[in-house]
This record gives sequence, structure tokens and C-alpha cells, in this order.
Amino acid sequence: MYKVSTENGEYNIGFSNYDTRHPLINSVFSGYSVTGNPMAGYVIEKDGHVFHADLLKVDYKSRTLLIKVNGRRIQVKAQDRFDQLLSKLGMTELVGKKINQLKSPMPGLILEVLVKDGQQVKAGEPVIILEAMKMENIIKAPIDVTIKNIKASKGRAVEKNELLMEFE
Repeated sequence: MYKVSTENGEYNIGFSNYDTRHPLINSVFSGYSVTGNPMAGYVIEKDGHVFHADLLKVDYKSRTLLIKVNGRRIQVKAQDRFDQLLSKLGMTELVGKKINQLKSPMPGLILEVLVKDGQQVKAGEPVIILEAMKMENIIKAPIDVTIKNIKASKGRAVEKNELLMEFE
């Protein structure tokens, strides 16, 4: 489920059984049918009305998209479930600040460490997969960083606020 904000309001958008052609809006079948792809553009149909949408720009850092629908430009802010979790945990204010460490947001088991010492990582890129309460949680880099020292290791249990890695 994605939380999407536009000038017209805020919506929760998801898909039933991974059917990307028929989105749900606020958990209700929307009646829209979507075909296409980011390169060629999208065709959106509802009740005999056809809309043409093109993805013009993506800013991963601010989680915004600029799309053009039937010639009208629309700025969209999108949050996936992990962005929403970070927001709920009060970690969104970290953007723009100098961060030297990444700590575990919850107790769990390290399933995978996706980076190595010295690697440069962009904000929003996955760095660790943490299993908590039988759910896989992808921990993303909060800002553009260079990995200095990885403390986490695959298969190790961690506690909330435990140091996972240090950044330069």
C-alpha cells in the first residue's frame, strides 16, 4: 500500500493480489484500468474516459514524482510501507541531517547485509534486511553515505537501537 499525496488530497493506493492493472484507492476497487510502462507511458481508463500519463521526473530523495496526465503536470509525493513505518517511528526528521550511524529500529534477526565497508550508498537504497515478527523489513540508507564500518552480520539477533553500521 502506498500513501500518495497530490494537490487534490491524500490517497492510499494498492493492488489486489498484485494485479497492477486495477488499483485500489483507499482499499476500494477504483474502476480504473492501467496499462503501459514508464518508458512508453501509461493509458488509464475509467467509465469510457481515457487518460494518457507520462512519468517526467523521479526524485528518490524526496520521494516525489512529476507526471503529466493529458497534458497537465502533477507533482505526486509517494511513500511505500517502509517510508510510512519510518514516519510512524519518528525517523523522517533525519533527512538533511548529518548521520554517522544506523541503529536498528526494532528488535529482530538480520537476514541479509546488502552493503560492504567503503561502499557509497544513495538515500533510500536498501542496506539491511531485518526480520521482525515474521516480516521482512528493508532498512534503507537515510541519506547519501559511505559505509565506514558494518557491525551487523547475517543471522545475528539485534535489539532495538542497536548499532548496525557506521557512516563516514
